[in-house]
Amino acid sequence: MSCNNVTEQAIFDRVVTRLTPWFPDTIMQQIKAKKELSAVEIIRLLSILPKQAYSDFLDIPNVGLVFPKDHEMHFLQSQEWFYLALNLTGTQRGVNDAQPVRIGALSSIVRRSIDKNNNSALFAPKTNNEVFRSSFSITIEEDNYHQYFPDTGNFLGDASGQYEPGVANKLPFVNIHKSTMEGLLPVSGSDGQMKWFITDSKTGAQLNLSLTCASPLLLQGPNENGILQMPGTGVGYMYYSFPYLKVAGTITADNKTYDVSGSGWLDHQGGVIKPSSGILAYLIGWAELFGASFRRLAWIWVQAQFPSTNTFITGASIGIDPQKVSKGSKFPWLGTIMKQGVNKFYTGELTVNDVFKSPDLDVSYVIDLSVTINDADTTFSLKSIVKDQRVFPADQGEIYEGSSNGILNIGKSNPVSGVGFIENMAFSSYEELVKQQYDSVGLKGPAPQKIKNLSGPIVTLAVISLIVLCIMIYRHFS
Repeated sequence: MSCNNVTEQAIFDRVVTRLTPWFPDTIMQQIKAKKELSAVEIIRLLSILPKQAYSDFLDIPNVGLVFPKDHEMHFLQSQEWFYLALNLTGTQRGVNDAQPVRIGALSSIVRRSIDKNNNSALFAPKTNNEVFRSSFSITIEEDNYHQYFPDTGNFLGDASGQYEPGVANKLPFVNIHKSTMEGLLPVSGSDGQMKWFITDSKTGAQLNLSLTCASPLLLQGPNENGILQMPGTGVGYMYYSFPYLKVAGTITADNKTYDVSGSGWLDHQGGVIKPSSGILAYLIGWAELFGASFRRLAWIWVQAQFPSTNTFITGASIGIDPQKVSKGSKFPWLGTIMKQGVNKFYTGELTVNDVFKSPDLDVSYVIDLSVTINDADTTFSLKSIVKDQRVFPADQGEIYEGSSNGILNIGKSNPVSGVGFIENMAFSSYEELVKQQYDSVGLKGPAPQKIKNLSGPIVTLAVISLIVLCIMIYRHFS
């Protein structure tokens, strides 16, 4: 484990200090005995800390995003990631009369802070505090091929904030040319391209792509300023998207190299997920006091691209019960449609048309769905190009990220073909997630105790008990 001008021991000590208040002693003893942790292992352990562990991180101010600055990393926030979903057509090199094949790919970069960054500068990381990881998957419809390439990662210990993900840190090389990013997109031409390069050293699998912005930025959130308010916690979450990127380059998978072209969708998200506060925290405390259990916040998220009509859609069914996901299930849907460069928020209903049963977990993932959008006379459907498209990102355990083909229907117009992605997130329980992360780091033992905010109910019970006791004493002596 190494970092720019930072000792291995310094990183390890910082991680131990961070985890000790929240992890069982038996687990901490095993961690200390290891004497070192990789960047990916650190991220896996940080990902299962309770929300209470992030109470002192700063929220992202609810003032909207400013570009090109906000394309960069935000080191005062506890977590941040880039998510690139690709739907491509490829032709194999070196094969006469090679037929085009349908290729899906997913690549992500995740950054986490080990602990609170006390620096005043938003884009200046604390030395020895930032951990990165990357992963990717490739899917080929005609071969029924899907392969996930495990996480790799490294550390950022340079207080200047400069890093080279494709070189020093062995992460995808992402370069957004700032000279053309002064305002909102679109951007065209060579100077407006983003470069995305990632390779797997063991298999030679590789993404080597140029991404050209072909639509305005989609600023998520109720105020369309790229800021979301987390329930019960106030401001704290950044979310914007490049809903349509033109993609060209090469992909190597299964010892074959393909010249590819098609479309991409890039999300940049990050912030602080804090524990609930106020009346919501109080009610949760009472429920937990009486043994109510709460699963992780699970959702079905989709993005769909229909470039021929300049229509791009994103949305989700949030807070679903994974045990209720089956063929024919229906869930409320919230989302945004960008049409001709204009965003509008809609509600709707998501219907599950088909599912894929996980071989390892007692859950089924949605692989075929339809969404009816209220007040828009619009429906669309997505169907995964290969049934099993599970991936295993470091921070969420097993999830499903399915490259899909889509159909859009608007009013009486003819159906339009498109592409998209279906995401099934947090379907595993908290206990299953912890076990997956422990196993990946080589730890054995009990899960960290969920920190329950019981102060409100306990204080209330104490006051009630005191009042009852006083009444009993009064009656006794009167």
